[in-house]
Amino acid sequence: MLHPRFPDFLREAKECDFSINVLSNLTMLDDRILAEMKASRLSGVQVSLYSMRPEIHDGITRLPGSFERTKGAILRLIENDVPLQISCPTMRQNRDCYVDVMRWAREHKCRAMTDYVMMARHDESTDNLENMLSLDDTERLLKSVLANDSEYREEMRDADLAAADARDVSDDAICGVCIDSLCMVASGEVYPCAGWQSYVCGNLRETPLRGI
Repeated sequence: MLHPRFPDFLREAKECDFSINVLSNLTMLDDRILAEMKASRLSGVQVSLYSMRPEIHDGITRLPGSFERTKGAILRLIENDVPLQISCPTMRQNRDCYVDVMRWAREHKCRAMTDYVMMARHDESTDNLENMLSLDDTERLLKSVLANDSEYREEMRDADLAAADARDVSDDAICGVCIDSLCMVASGEVYPCAGWQSYVCGNLRETPLRGI
């Protein structure tokens, strides 16, 4: 949303009949963008909300005031029937209050998920991993989610079944990167995923996607 032509991108993607998913903190949502989101019939919007306590959310984002702006934008999307999912990555800072986000989302009839996975930065620096949950905290989180989130239980069951069906592709595949997904940027460079931008698989200006 930093780009001044963001609404134009949504409009052109719709004209190309693309499936459009937007991942954003929504802090820059305005009337113009919201109107185009509605008109573009988005497949979904995913936004991170780390806590219902502003000091914890803002501490994680390192952006003062981001909690109120993100929360307000979420409510605007809900009011305008834009499909939305709240993600609440759980780490040391919010391990004791992520449930409040889940509860708030349910009250507003909005999908919400939590996740304990944390990746190193795409520049391969790893200091952010100091915020990861310990193994004991991860076990407690998973038990809590399995006990309280029926949708998550169903998704895990379906994922297990899909993994069993996909074993003929790779016995040790742990994600779909380079099997059924790739990332590309405006320069034409293609890389495995958003968390692995240091590995360039090829460039679309030089090699067709099939070749890459």
